[in-house]
Amino acid sequence: RIRHCMMCNKGCTDAIQNRQFLSCVLNAENGYEYKRIMTPAATKKKVVVVGGGPAGLQAARVAKTKGH
Repeated sequence: RIRHCMMCNKGCTDAIQNRQFLSCVLNAENGYEYKRIMTPAATKKKVVVVGGGPAGLQAARVAKTKGH
């Protein structure tokens, strides 16, 4: 699924200007697709995410991706 750019210019523009590796603040897997592969958790656990802000939504997405 495509996660739309929030135009923060932190991971991409700053990296280009400083001649560093290009990355993305919103999508941490961007640029590391072959290194940062989310594998399912060895054991499923019940997870509670408190809060519906950006961090809470990301935590819920990662937990679901890992099979919790």
